[in-house]
Amino acid sequence: MEETASKKKKVRAKRVVYAVIMIVLISVFAFCAYKIISIQIEYNESKEIFEAVADKVINKIEVPPSPDDPDAEFSVDIDFDELTAQCSDIFAWIYCEGTPLNYPVVKGKNNDQYLRRLIDGRYNNSGTLFLDSANAKDLSDPHSFIYGHNMRNGTMFACLLNYAEEGYYSEHPDIYLFTKDKNYRLEVFSAYKTTGSEAETYKFFQKNADLSSYFSRLKNRSDFSCDVEYSAGDRILTLSTCEYSRTSGRYVVHCLIKPIEE
Repeated sequence: MEETASKKKKVRAKRVVYAVIMIVLISVFAFCAYKIISIQIEYNESKEIFEAVADKVINKIEVPPSPDDPDAEFSVDIDFDELTAQCSDIFAWIYCEGTPLNYPVVKGKNNDQYLRRLIDGRYNNSGTLFLDSANAKDLSDPHSFIYGHNMRNGTMFACLLNYAEEGYYSEHPDIYLFTKDKNYRLEVFSAYKTTGSEAETYKFFQKNADLSSYFSRLKNRSDFSCDVEYSAGDRILTLSTCEYSRTSGRYVVHCLIKPIEE
């Protein structure tokens, strides 16, 4: 009888253990499912809001295939009044022909404000592309920075990592930044992996600084080669996003800021 009772206790104990394991597994599965669904909802929210904004404010963006051609003509019609009505912190629109890069750019009170916020203030891990809060919105600083997330669904600044391939650079040597008062061609000259703590990459300069030697150092680090050259008075804009192969990894794309003469 004692042996039978002991066996029954062991069976009950095993059942309890199995039940606990099943509860844990179900809980883990439910949590993972919740996270996946939450991420997908955020992806969809971000995509929908930025596509809706683009549809509403962009009347025309036409950039010539060869902007260095003396006869090249730009045709850009963006309703910045409507943009700023939706979010007063929007100051620019960034665009790259034939890529997903087609977004408003904001400048917040600090670099955390739009890190996880959409332009309507809603929390979202996609965030919004934003200019460094220490930079001037007219891009008059010798070195300016725009930050954005590398989203796994290919949105925001995810396409920047494609500059690791020479062929991608050949197809997309220029990015464009449009503002209410001035339009700019961003002449890409370097792209590479770095970290968020590397001072050389994220370096600010005093007004009217000569960036020729700095330009050369950045260009020498690039994943691709190009014939872009620095001219006295040129300013640099760095686009920065996350890169997941290392701790605090970043991928940066450096550009010369070239005002488009109208």
